[in-house]
Amino acid sequence: PFATPQDSVMLRSVLEQLPVNIMLCDRDLNITFVNRTLTAMLVQREAQIREEMREYDRRKATGG
Repeated sequence: PFATPQDSVMLRSVLEQLPVNIMLCDRDLNITFVNRTLTAMLVQREAQIREEMREYDRRKATGG
């Protein structure tokens, strides 16, 4: 947890802009955040991922 709600917003904003794949999960392994870079990679490689995991759906996996 962060000291203030503003700290949380600032961290989320920074993570969103990073040029690396970022995914955050809670303690129950529920995805709580996926940044733009990871979303773009998953869109680009969705067909390739489905070759290994036929049931894979990026929208379900990332909540969007």
